[in-house]
Amino acid sequence: MRDKINNITTELKAAEEETQRFYRNVGNYKSATEGLDAIKEKIMDIGKSMLMALGGGSMMAFSKDVMQVTRDFEDGMARVQAVTNANAEDMQMMTDEARRMGRETIYHATDAAHAMENLTRGGFTAEEATAALSKALQLAQANTISLDEASDIMIRTMRGFELPISPEEMEYANDVLSK
Repeated sequence: MRDKINNITTELKAAEEETQRFYRNVGNYKSATEGLDAIKEKIMDIGKSMLMALGGGSMMAFSKDVMQVTRDFEDGMARVQAVTNANAEDMQMMTDEARRMGRETIYHATDAAHAMENLTRGGFTAEEATAALSKALQLAQANTISLDEASDIMIRTMRGFELPISPEEMEYANDVLSK
């Protein structure tokens, strides 16, 4: 570890020297550009050294996890598309809503994609499923249940009582179910 720290310190000093050389050549465009390239290289080297010193393997594992989450979300939305046969515009609307719910709630976008799939399998159109998703999330949060359970309850309630699929009716159903 001490060797790695010494190596990083040496690279930082080299980057500092390149920076000073750059400032001396600011009036000379070609030399300044070459200086910026050299500084960029030194910074890249420092970054690589730090990653290796601080656990480059952890970063690789993190990258794999991020890629898996992305794949899971895309797979979920592909299933929604298969169920609904939605056009590109409707798919974009549903994808955007699932991502928004993933950003703004305690649930992940992948969870929202699975709930969207449940809603569309329950017969909701693309527009209805998009409108119902936020209500299903509210129902899940209010009752500390999974998003899958909440979307199933939403489907059964709206279809079973023959309620129109509208934000107002879904809000009313949430209020009644959550008391």
